[in-house]
Amino acid sequence: MIEVLGENFIIQQIRDFEDSQFEQTFSGIDKATSNIKNIFESLANKSCKIVRYKKFKQKILNRKPWVDHEVRDLKKTIKPKGAKLRQEPFNLELKCNFFTHAEKL
Repeated sequence: MIEVLGENFIIQQIRDFEDSQFEQTFSGIDKATSNIKNIFESLANKSCKIVRYKKFKQKILNRKPWVDHEVRDLKKTIKPKGAKLRQEPFNLELKCNFFTHAEKL
């Protein structure tokens, strides 16, 4: 922010604000306020990096009443084993391991 305050454009805006005469009425106050607002906006735009976060949709969990934590834990163990089995479909050890866990489900 200090670096941006040293730029000629900002310094010129501040000098113009200091040199200008504002009426002591509502319109003069509004004009002075808008000038200061413009100075602060230009400072903020140049010095602060605007980070925009992506809005993530919340995943709707469709939990069935017959599914409890044991079933969910079994599914969590079976899914990676199924993925490994898809990579190595002829591995008998993986097949036996996968199907023994799948029987419990």
